[in-house]
Amino acid sequence: IDVYVLGNVFHHMTNEAVNFFGGGDIAFIQNTFAYCPQGVENIGGSVGVVPLVNNIFYPITNEAIDYDLSGFATERMDHNLVFDDGNSLNINWAGTVYTSLVTLSNNTTAGDFCMDLDPIYLNAATNNFNVNTNTSPAYGTGTNINYWTGLFFDRFGVSIDSYFKPNG
Repeated sequence: IDVYVLGNVFHHMTNEAVNFFGGGDIAFIQNTFAYCPQGVENIGGSVGVVPLVNNIFYPITNEAIDYDLSGFATERMDHNLVFDDGNSLNINWAGTVYTSLVTLSNNTTAGDFCMDLDPIYLNAATNNFNVNTNTSPAYGTGTNINYWTGLFFDRFGVSIDSYFKPNG
């Protein structure tokens, strides 16, 4: 992995939260994308390995939500919460637009263990996008990220384990 986007909160962006032009491997793990027109967008170029794991996408303020993830050589999207609260949910995966997590999962290898549920933030009005540990469907449902934190340690010699909350 060349670029790690780990454990961030992107909120109230005027454009997409993260856009990138290919050229390497990039990992999106355990981030929150809230009140953004788009979450993640590949604006061109081919990318190698792109895990998109344990992220929360809600709310995305565009009517047409577009997670443009086309052009990835190895794509992995699982254990994410992508909440469609009545807006048009569009997930552009490998050049095809899917309008629900169900159609994405049924037609690709992406979307396993993803949820279309309200994440129940502690207090979005005050920009506290932590999830409620008692009531959030996101709490405790993520996958183990030791693989990626281990890769980070192997490459940079720095442990980032303490930056992540347990249970995804």
